[in-house]
Amino acid sequence: MEHIRTLLPAVLKKRGLHEHAIAALVIHHANLWIGQKLPAMRNELTARAFTNTVLVIAAAHSTAAQECQQAATELITHLKHGIPEAGLTDVRIVRE
Repeated sequence: MEHIRTLLPAVLKKRGLHEHAIAALVIHHANLWIGQKLPAMRNELTARAFTNTVLVIAAAHSTAAQECQQAATELITHLKHGIPEAGLTDVRIVRE
């Protein structure tokens, strides 16, 4: 009997949804990380997109963007360790 961990990626790849699932997973984990590591900025920072190995985080104001920029390398390390198949290379912070 196959484990779902090995079965699910094969099914998603067959249907062309694997990249979308990985992007959703990266965004979900990034939002969780923001809530844990930057709790004061939880409502001001939101991971919005993951395309071409770049995670885009929307910031409500410049202070939140600056706090996120300072913690970006730690976030990249966390996501590379947790989701290596994503191939994350950079985090971009944009103003909403």
